[in-house]
Amino acid sequence: MGGVFAALLDTCVLWPSLQRDFLLSMAVEGLYRPLWSEVILEELHRHERYKLIDRGSEEAAALARADHLLAKMRGNFDDALVTGWEPLEGSFGLPDVLRRRRPALGPLLVWHRIDQPLDFGLGQESRRL
Repeated sequence: MGGVFAALLDTCVLWPSLQRDFLLSMAVEGLYRPLWSEVILEELHRHERYKLIDRGSEEAAALARADHLLAKMRGNFDDALVTGWEPLEGSFGLPDVLRRRRPALGPLLVWHRIDQPLDFGLGQESRRL
């Protein structure tokens, strides 16, 4: 899948379904190339499964739907999976595991509500980038 640029889609932008559908629709149109790792997909699968269970789905049905979601994502974006980044994890000197794995994967696309302060882990907060 082509595109002007590639962007890593973290779980925080893939899990809200409307947001995920919007972002993946833009990728289908060739506006960018989505990227994710197996770690991100596992996290998405877990959150999607628990959401469905919380909304009343049986555990087996929730598992099947979460499996289906990931199968469709993998099938439609067969070049999105980033591999080989694992040796770089922790090599950037960032303070926690979540921040350590992201730079190794590439440019990160995240949404952040403007009414919430951003914490960059440096003891400083900013309302806007």
